[in-house]
Amino acid sequence: MNLRPARLLVLGLLFAAFMTPALSAQSVEFNPYVGGVWPDNSHAGQLKSQAFWGVRAGFHLDPNFAFEANFGYLNHFEVEGTDPKSRGFLWEVAPTYSFSTLDWPTPKSFTPHVSFGVGGITTQLKNPSQFTYNVFENVQFLDSPPQTIVHPIQMHDGDTFFTVSAGGGFKVNPGPVGFRADVRARMLPNYHGGSPVWLEATLGVSFVVGKH
Repeated sequence: MNLRPARLLVLGLLFAAFMTPALSAQSVEFNPYVGGVWPDNSHAGQLKSQAFWGVRAGFHLDPNFAFEANFGYLNHFEVEGTDPKSRGFLWEVAPTYSFSTLDWPTPKSFTPHVSFGVGGITTQLKNPSQFTYNVFENVQFLDSPPQTIVHPIQMHDGDTFFTVSAGGGFKVNPGPVGFRADVRARMLPNYHGGSPVWLEATLGVSFVVGKH
């Protein structure tokens, strides 16, 4: 299993959590969350809809702008019709803009936000450490009957796929503890030759440390 990107992200989160309060008077936000993903179909097959959970850490440069690091876990990171016991570890960074009460006519303690993320999803594949499945494509050639083409696709433990995401949500923070909801679209442009897109929704608790 190749979890080096995830380990580097976790180390970066810990380093930033200790260093950020010393470097500025701004706040640090921690957001453990749960939710789900609902993918569409692609040339690599239909990824499974599944549960999704993880944690974000946001480092606020001012009341509006923040950089967030996100680490999430997918319990069935494989296409429908297969069961190779494949997991997915999401890791990304996401610049975020919040519509704070100081600059926008939003209700007190209610903060909408938008976000754009880039990162990757690393596969954890156990028993076996690699797996092959087939994708079937029906094609029509000129002056010939329809034919079915079989595309074998190999999955390996440690496969990592680039991902981009965009969306938004809101936070309700009457104090240092509140709630946060997010909805975003996520794309994997290089998933075994396909480009699946999924809807991702999460809900969690928000902990804010420091001056916001």
